Amino acid sequence: MLENDVNLKFSGEKTERDLPGCIASISWVVVSTAFGVAKLAKVKQFVRATGGARKAAKVLMKIIKGGGAHKKTSNNLVKSLWI
Repeated sequence: MLENDVNLKFSGEKTERDLPGCIASISWVVVSTAFGVAKLAKVKQFVRATGGARKAAKVLMKIIKGGGAHKKTSNNLVKSLWI
């Protein structure tokens, strides 16, 4: 394929797309989007459990610095945020 005198076809590139490749690509997009949405839901749950964004940020900073702030919130909630 030539466009503006530049060959855009790479060596070994398939010009014909097959059904399994298409299904795999669509599946990858769906799964990666679902993973991001699930992580966002966990973060929202954590923010609600701590009582707001500022409190959540303070708790996370204490956790990062090694403080005991995670004991004030649900231990399982904090652990689930990192998984």
